[in-house]
Amino acid sequence: MLSAEQIRSIVLMHIRGLTLDDATDFEPFALSDLGLNSLTTARLFIQLEHDLGVDPLSAEGYTLGGLRTVHDLIRCCVDAVRMHKTKLRVEA
Repeated sequence: MLSAEQIRSIVLMHIRGLTLDDATDFEPFALSDLGLNSLTTARLFIQLEHDLGVDPLSAEGYTLGGLRTVHDLIRCCVDAVRMHKTKLRVEA
């Protein structure tokens, strides 16, 4: 299972790639301030799902509209990965 730090790195890597920005700390940024349009946002979520192996929005209580900051997105991804691992363990 990916650690929270690995998930954080994956999210930030994709944001850097989509924004072409070399900033080191995107976490306090509002998602709306990243300049991503709807297609780029969809691409971000597709890339995250591919790399994480789980839909980032599959964690209970999260919606795309409810994610305000990059930190919220990272927390959502961490929770989705943890929930998926717990679900797999219960089903086994």
